Amino acid sequence: MKKIKLLDIGISSGMNRDLARTIRTVNLFSWLTVLGLVIGSSNALFLKESYPLVQEIIFLIIAVAAIILNYVQRHSAAEFAAMLNINGAVFFVNEFYDESTSPYLFYFPLLICIALLYSPHKSKNNIIIHYMVSAAFFAISFLFDFNFIQNPEISTENNSVLFAYNIIFCIGITGLLVYLLMRIINNQYHELLTLFDKEQQIRKEKEILLAEVHHRVKNNMAVITGLINLQLDKTLSTEAIKALNENKNRILSISKVHEKLYKNPDLGKIEFSSYTKDLINDILSGYKPIYDVKLNLQLGTCEMPVSKAIPVGLILNEAFTNILKHAFDKQNNAVVTITLTKKNNAVSLRIADNGKGFDTNASESEKTLGLSLMNSLAGQIDGTINFTNNNGACIEVVFSI
Repeated sequence: MKKIKLLDIGISSGMNRDLARTIRTVNLFSWLTVLGLVIGSSNALFLKESYPLVQEIIFLIIAVAAIILNYVQRHSAAEFAAMLNINGAVFFVNEFYDESTSPYLFYFPLLICIALLYSPHKSKNNIIIHYMVSAAFFAISFLFDFNFIQNPEISTENNSVLFAYNIIFCIGITGLLVYLLMRIINNQYHELLTLFDKEQQIRKEKEILLAEVHHRVKNNMAVITGLINLQLDKTLSTEAIKALNENKNRILSISKVHEKLYKNPDLGKIEFSSYTKDLINDILSGYKPIYDVKLNLQLGTCEMPVSKAIPVGLILNEAFTNILKHAFDKQNNAVVTITLTKKNNAVSLRIADNGKGFDTNASESEKTLGLSLMNSLAGQIDGTINFTNNNGACIEVVFSI
């Protein structure tokens, strides 16, 4: 749909849409005033010397001034000028012509103008003030007589002509007002549709790029894991092999997050229960403990953003690998229970075993050495982590999402 260029005076690219609609509306009222005054000048054919030429020229100048104010980006002043002009013109018509000509009909298009000036980016008080000003003009016109404005020289015959003229004019100007405003609304609607389509396209492109990033990160993690495996083949030191395997599992926990994100329609969240199952199974298959471990997984549904998932995944990895290394001594009834619960925005991840538990006689430095990473990770997610002995070791991290 083509835009009405005369209504776009004062509108610049990138302008707030609500402000642009207000500017178009003010321009519309001003051009309608100009059109109305030009058409109204036909009254001079039968009013002759009674026609209010000077007053009409004043209103014409104010209408043009409102358009110029919009052009120079003085939009509030343009709105004020337009409303002052319309109210003043209607007030003058009500006072200048006899009541028998029904000049009050002009208040109907005036009220439509005020209603359509409402814009969400402005306070409602502006519209209330406009209505109050119009009501004040109307009340003053109704309650008081302004003899110096009235023209008693207009004949009864001319009043009859003006009555028919005012009815036709108000119907015509209201119809034109509604039509042009529908054009403005339709143009804005099509602009929003175009913008929405562009935003949807940009969003799809961003999702594709983000998915590709997650995929590349996962692949890079796989390359790092491969390099660690090559280093493991050439390493003879038991301590070095142990350290490399621990780091490989940490990389695995991060890689799993990006793998889940790559496959998930929502690229910002993962379903942590399925992530937990996959990570635990991968750790078990890679760690290969010399005893059988029975898993008791009690995992509730929990979608977790990537900012939380990676630190929590690392805590899960640390806790589970520590259990496999230290909790059991070749026993056949080894059980690891992992519980994930979510209530409102609070999430609890609990990893417990039925092994020998934490060594309560260990020195503070020895305890800190083994648990400092999990404490640090819990701090990253603004969570709390507790280590307790309850028929085995129990690690519980609680945080909010």
